[in-house]
Amino acid sequence: LLENVNDYFWKSFIKPGRKAKIGDVIKLNNNFNLVVKEKKNAFVYLKVNKGIEAVNSYLKKYGSLPLPPYIKTSFSRKENEKNYQTVFAKKIGAVASPTAGLHFNEKLIESLKKSHISIINITLHIGEGTFLPLKENKVKLNKLHKEKGFISKKSALEINNAINKGKKIVAVGTTVMRLLEACYNKYGEIRYFNEETDLFIYPGFKFNIVDKLLTNFHLPKSSLFILVSAFAGKNYMMKLYEFAIKKKLRFFSYGDAMLVKRNDF
Repeated sequence: LLENVNDYFWKSFIKPGRKAKIGDVIKLNNNFNLVVKEKKNAFVYLKVNKGIEAVNSYLKKYGSLPLPPYIKTSFSRKENEKNYQTVFAKKIGAVASPTAGLHFNEKLIESLKKSHISIINITLHIGEGTFLPLKENKVKLNKLHKEKGFISKKSALEINNAINKGKKIVAVGTTVMRLLEACYNKYGEIRYFNEETDLFIYPGFKFNIVDKLLTNFHLPKSSLFILVSAFAGKNYMMKLYEFAIKKKLRFFSYGDAMLVKRNDF
């Protein structure tokens, strides 16, 4: 279940989706029924016979965390929910973990604060596009799914103050990068932001806010690898990946991270 469209309708993934036909009824425990109402691209729209509060309660009790398919784990549900979650998480809405944040814990955050490094919170709910590959061979022809972002007035003020003082802005993850640059791209400044963005960052994009990026090693041919190539330079990124492969570093969600700086071509 990806998104509640209204009280009784949910935007969803079904695997395998080809087996789901309009009118099919999916029966779950405790008299929960889901009816397939529409199929659109990779998505299936379901009508549930319970309201959103009942569905959320049901999911908390019986639901499974949708880990990326490349994660093979024997952990329990409780362990997965603990491991695949950042210390920054507060609000419901993302369909996947912003994995750069997995490298932080409370001890590290306290250490950063003692070093006079400020941590400013913004929110971009990672969307279903994170599970979908790019379809077009020509990068510019691809479109990304919209993701909901939020920057409070307080956070916007803190970010602008840091920029005015000449401090470096380090984005923890590509989602943070995307939200900051999307806000500036639309308004010419960092300000209160509470809307969706489908900004696709690829080589040639002009970065205005982020100076450095902390991010995982991403899947090849993904929009995220294209983003980091646009930020740090494709040739440089290829060298980093060659190094990572040679040293047998861990890739993807539970993998190692890299800190790269902006390459102003």
